[in-house]
Amino acid sequence: MPSSLRYIPPVGASMLLLFCSSSLFGQRVTIRAASPSDVVVAIQKRLGDQGFKLADSSKKQAMFTLDRGMVSQSAANGMPQSVHVTLEFHLRFKPKADSLQVDASEEVVGETGTRTMDFRKPVQTPAEHDSMQRVLDDVKAELEARPAAPAP
Repeated sequence: MPSSLRYIPPVGASMLLLFCSSSLFGQRVTIRAASPSDVVVAIQKRLGDQGFKLADSSKKQAMFTLDRGMVSQSAANGMPQSVHVTLEFHLRFKPKADSLQVDASEEVVGETGTRTMDFRKPVQTPAEHDSMQRVLDDVKAELEARPAAPAP
């Protein structure tokens, strides 16, 4: 067996898959007694101050966008080009028995005017992931601190 190939024990491979999957799919919280509309309103309060606008919302997902305007970037040939950049903050909702699972992810979308040069890139830095998780944790704390609805 070549020295560059190593045996990864099943536990190690599982941990590696778990670590990679959490960074690929964004952040997650489970909020007791919350609805998608509750979460959207709470997120909108936090992101609205930063300039994000609610672009789309349903019982299964929501998307907030922030228009960053035209940004100068280097093209593949080294020449500068202008790219219209938008940040997209995505929420996905999954109802549970007595709670709501909320997954969040963020993408940077660049539109160059040439479809082959446009791009969509998920956020990848730990700081960005931590920031998304803090927003979700704050929303969870706010919504779970509400008084319980009276029983019918």
